[in-house]
Amino acid sequence: MDKHQVRPLIHRVVGKAGPNPRRISPLELLLPNGFAKRSVVFGSNLPKRLLPECYTTNVEPADLALLAPTATECRSSGWLKEAVRVLAGSLEPDGILYALAPRPFRPTLKRLMRDHGLLTGLHMAHLPNFASSRYLVPVSPVNMHYTLTNLLFAGNLKQWLATSTFGFLKSQELISTILPFVGLVARHSDARPLLDWLFKLGNESGSAGNAIIRSRLRAEKETAVIFRFPKGSALPDAAAKVSLAGPLVAKTPHEAAVMTRFGSSARSAGAQVPKVFLDHHIAEHSVVLQTVLDGRSAADLLLSQSKSLPVFMEHISQWLDRWNRATAAVKPLDSARLERELIAPVKFLDPYIKEGREYREWLTTRFKAALGTVMPFVVVHGDLSMTNVLINKEKKIGIIDWEASACNALPLSDFFYAAADAAAAVHGYVERLQAFQTCFVPGGSYVEPIRALQLKLRRSLNISADIADFCFHACWLSHAVNESRSEPPHRRRFLEIVQFVAYHRYETIGWLCS
Repeated sequence: MDKHQVRPLIHRVVGKAGPNPRRISPLELLLPNGFAKRSVVFGSNLPKRLLPECYTTNVEPADLALLAPTATECRSSGWLKEAVRVLAGSLEPDGILYALAPRPFRPTLKRLMRDHGLLTGLHMAHLPNFASSRYLVPVSPVNMHYTLTNLLFAGNLKQWLATSTFGFLKSQELISTILPFVGLVARHSDARPLLDWLFKLGNESGSAGNAIIRSRLRAEKETAVIFRFPKGSALPDAAAKVSLAGPLVAKTPHEAAVMTRFGSSARSAGAQVPKVFLDHHIAEHSVVLQTVLDGRSAADLLLSQSKSLPVFMEHISQWLDRWNRATAAVKPLDSARLERELIAPVKFLDPYIKEGREYREWLTTRFKAALGTVMPFVVVHGDLSMTNVLINKEKKIGIIDWEASACNALPLSDFFYAAADAAAAVHGYVERLQAFQTCFVPGGSYVEPIRALQLKLRRSLNISADIADFCFHACWLSHAVNESRSEPPHRRRFLEIVQFVAYHRYETIGWLCS
């Protein structure tokens, strides 16, 4: 079959080069340089979040060749064989051929790759599935176990499977046959090591090992955290946070500066915070190499120990109290702050909120009376989800993922968000609005302990009931705005909370104070 005959079944991504940094696909990070100069895509089944940006419409030499056929394409006579031949022939010396194929066709695909002289030594699990591909994990007992017990919000059953099933299955081949979502990596035998750029950060002679890649989209910002495992190690020695998105990233605070600026006060208040090893860049995208904190996700712990939520939140609120008092700057509430924290967000959300205009008018009238009130502004984490809180064996907390942090921010916002998120974690994040109600709406199972902790924080920071109410509305508006920039309408859980708060706007101060 001539390669031209396969073209109708080839999906090729085309983009235009520009002066700004382009988006990096998480798959590019596997390359020795950490990014692709040219990529080509064959097949119609590559998930959108893995699509790279390419600058050619022709099958030319490429350092990232992606093969993602559907089952129909795989069954088409000669298509898979010809696609592998074309891609293997166009692969640059240090390039990789990355294939996502339906499980029944993987053995054939590996044989074809080997027939064209390529090594097929690495399999990557896509968790929780191909479409999400939030985690790219080398298929090995060590890496799968670490991911399921330390990174992925898994719950007891998956943790048991991690320690049991993957403990017995020593073969990458056997594990790959069990997992439904697996990518195959092929390359030339004399190619530079995969992830060579990562293992040379801070150590030019560092020998390559492997890595787990976790990607995340938050508002306009897309990032990846790469957990670096030296060869033979069961634990990562460092984590590299990489900005994947394009020019918008340049407008956001730099992760290294954020942790350096705010980390010291957070540690002094009693939390572990990653330390920055190195501030670097690849292809004009920032890379921050940092320490890896030990500990298990608080989300997993709360799922298995739901009755511990009040005690856990007391621990968090005590840390927030110390941290807020250490970073507080007392200033009057002014009209610019009112506009930024309340009016602008509710205007943005107007089209999605029933009676949105009425809610905006009420917020404006309600809090104009509070203008000039002196209040503390503090440093906030900005995303105090339980997946960003770790608990180690000594019961000490660790706080990760500081990209949303800010100074001169509203107090109580970290506390409100953390409480509702902890309640959501107890039930596996099935229902955000219900979790919110259990913490703040009279009759909710956690209302009394959460209210007591909130009142204690307010007394410590000398925050009035009106200002607490201001912070409460601002908290949920802010999270709903961020969510709307990264989630489709049917997944906007914080928008549901804002809608509920808007409907009950006359009652919220009573929820906080009664």
